[in-house]
Amino acid sequence: MDDNFEHSSKSYGGEVNNDYDLLFDELFKCSEQTSCKARGFSKNLVDNAGLIINIWKLDGTLVKFNKYAEKVTGFSAYEVLGAKWKKTIVDADIEVCVIDFFKAIKNGEVSFDSDSEGKLICKDGSYLDVIWSNYLMPNKDDTLEFLVSMGMNITEHKLSEQNLRLSEERYRLAVEGANDGLWDLNIITNEWYISPRCKAMLGYEDNELENNWEQWRKLIHPEDFNSSMAAVNEHLSTRTDCYEAEARMRAKDGNYKWVLSRGKAIWDENDRPIRLAGSNTDISMRKDAELIIKKMAFYDELTGLPNRVLIENKACSEVLKAEQNNNKLALFYMDLDDFKTVNDTLGHMAGNELLKIVGNLVKSTIGDLGNVARSGGDEFVILLPNFNLIEEVSDFANKIINVITKPVTISNKEFHLTASIGISIYPDDGKDFNTLMKNADIAMYYAKEQGKNRCEFFTKEMNARLIEKLELENSLRMAIKNNEFKVFYQPQINIETGKIDSMEALVRWAHPDKSIIPPNRFIPLAEETGLIIPIGDIVLYSACMQNKLWQDAGYTPLRVAVNLSARQFEQENLVEIIKNVLEETGLEPQWLEIEITESILMKNLEFSISMLNKLRGMGIHVSLDDFGTGYSSLNYLKRLPIDTLKIDKSFVDNITVDAKDEIIAKAIIELAHKMDLEIIAEGVEYAQQFNFLKKHKCDKLQGFLFSKPVSAEEFQQLLIEERIFINKQDVDSK
Repeated sequence: MDDNFEHSSKSYGGEVNNDYDLLFDELFKCSEQTSCKARGFSKNLVDNAGLIINIWKLDGTLVKFNKYAEKVTGFSAYEVLGAKWKKTIVDADIEVCVIDFFKAIKNGEVSFDSDSEGKLICKDGSYLDVIWSNYLMPNKDDTLEFLVSMGMNITEHKLSEQNLRLSEERYRLAVEGANDGLWDLNIITNEWYISPRCKAMLGYEDNELENNWEQWRKLIHPEDFNSSMAAVNEHLSTRTDCYEAEARMRAKDGNYKWVLSRGKAIWDENDRPIRLAGSNTDISMRKDAELIIKKMAFYDELTGLPNRVLIENKACSEVLKAEQNNNKLALFYMDLDDFKTVNDTLGHMAGNELLKIVGNLVKSTIGDLGNVARSGGDEFVILLPNFNLIEEVSDFANKIINVITKPVTISNKEFHLTASIGISIYPDDGKDFNTLMKNADIAMYYAKEQGKNRCEFFTKEMNARLIEKLELENSLRMAIKNNEFKVFYQPQINIETGKIDSMEALVRWAHPDKSIIPPNRFIPLAEETGLIIPIGDIVLYSACMQNKLWQDAGYTPLRVAVNLSARQFEQENLVEIIKNVLEETGLEPQWLEIEITESILMKNLEFSISMLNKLRGMGIHVSLDDFGTGYSSLNYLKRLPIDTLKIDKSFVDNITVDAKDEIIAKAIIELAHKMDLEIIAEGVEYAQQFNFLKKHKCDKLQGFLFSKPVSAEEFQQLLIEERIFINKQDVDSK
């Protein structure tokens, strides 16, 4: 190490040697009279400038490392001056470059016309990006002795550039890889960006559609244009948090696709919108599914006739008209006589075909004079408004009966059907749909009792039916007191494993004189009288207790599903009731599933959502029962906190009948899976139904194909056997 470096490095921070003082004089051209003052100023300027300033001797000795350099690198001057820089602020590659640089200076091979970029190592191991400007300092005799290197720290700038490149690349990848199409509007310049995916969604290549609004707006269906623009204006006027609209857009092939457009605006400092950006999503499949399920909500899938929901809506409308115009209205409740025999002897497929024929016959007979709906099973509801004489109603009912009695041929077999019709009149027999239905039902049963194949008007003298109901009600009360209700269990089979995965608890009335009475005989009356609440309590407690006993006996834990009636579900203390049952029986909540029908939930949607959230919060599973027979609206379904979706038996009966049923079944299963819901089909009776449901990945199955509802003792035997219900031989043999 030479003497000059030794002296300067030792005097760093103190008195600088004369050679170093002269260097500043030369750098700043200080006169002899002002050199001392200028020298101090110069040193302060060098140390406090926002630049890295290094002063070198031409042999590569570093004699000055300013304070800013210390600050940004973390090294003190003492740690880098002289030759120490080789071990601190540069790595081996840079060291070679610096040494070669000084050799080139001595050989006159260096030009300082442009700046150069390099790196410095910081004490913490990180790197600084630096742009260097170099200046050779001559002595008084014009010999070159010093090199002044001034470096600008551009690390943050380089990092910003890198992040910008990454951000742009990520944005490009996001735009190209997103399933949704992206769009961006500069409101000030009216410049549009429409991503290739946005165009591909409609079948266009990127270059086939220009990025302008005029061309894009022509693709929006005229019926949807105003609502879409209204949604934009709502958002730009800050009345909504974001822009969202659904519209049909014309694809390249001329067909329309449903597109969901969402966006959000950016405002300037004066609260003026300057930019609107968002995405387009193809929702055509969702719209198709909604259309299918909407049809399911109001139309019977087998006959194509309106269902009970739609006929009720129509009846309410007609009642209102009749009230306003002081008219009468007739409601027919028609039931095919002994239709169960047809199903039992010839099979459900023949029965379904007959129901279609009957539906068409009644519809064609009524024409524009009234409305007909299939209420369920072999029952039909007919509305006849605007009649003048009661004889007209009677003639009309008999006309329907006569049409049905004509022979019907199916698969070269001739069938003879008859029907019984009960008739109630507004306002004489009721002023609302439910009352008219109830009284028409009473009259229909009276018609059956009188020999069938006839019509009867409801009268107040039909006390026999009412007495029978009262007797049944009294019997129900005694049955509760005498503990005559028993819980049966029907297994629910995992379609993948073939084993029992869960079970449904079903109530049966073990009447001492009438053997086992099925629930369809007493549940409606129990609902009507409120006796369903104590019956429901019996079922809930028995099912939980029995399930706990099976678990304690060492059987594989299974979830037991218990149906809740409308009356039960409406109890304010329902959660407390269920909690007490679980505590008393010791059953963990996850092994209990509560089944609720759509019609119950829709009575008070907000109450239902709140109640279901409480149940699920306890760890109880919730199942939506009878899906496909009620409202079946996606708007409701997506809000309901449920775990399982059950396809109703009446729907499963028809899944192999025609292509439309097949499409609907697939739509329901796909919908459930996309909503992360478990899907179970009940009422599976035939191998063809099973094969269809397995093919389309229905999660669980329930029905007579596997097992009828059985007593606790019989179900325990199934647990002991650990039987595999689903295999090719087993299915083909049933």
